[in-house]
Amino acid sequence: MKMISEAKTLSGLCETLNELGSDEVVNQGYDGSDFPTFGGIEPQDTEDVWSYDAKRIMVLDEDGSYGIKYRCLCCGQAPFHCLRQP
Repeated sequence: MKMISEAKTLSGLCETLNELGSDEVVNQGYDGSDFPTFGGIEPQDTEDVWSYDAKRIMVLDEDGSYGIKYRCLCCGQAPFHCLRQP
């Protein structure tokens, strides 16, 4: 069985989480706030951001699966938390 702590990249973590499903994530002792991160500056606003690397963030999609989105090119934050949006 894949372990969350063994993920080496953000993509690998996302894949592992989606393969395990939410029940096994909880069984491994994770609540979502303690997923590993993979470099880069921590987003200032981490609401709805589950993990990150230098260029991307991991989010929980509407269908309950984890997905990866690129950070905002202007400010480096999650695109839905852009610091430069009006």
